Amino acid sequence: MTAEEMKATESGAQSAPLPMEGVDISPKQDEGVLKIIGDLKRLLQRLSCGM
Repeated sequence: MTAEEMKATESGAQSAPLPMEGVDISPKQDEGVLKIIGDLKRLLQRLSCGM
């Protein structure tokens, strides 16, 4: 538990669940990110070969 989470719990602001970064990524979004990374890698390879 982070210090921020502890503060939120102490102040009683824990009624709404805190959004956790990177946890609510759906598999579809994950696929898109991986595709973009793959495309960028190919682009970089092409650029480095062309120089």
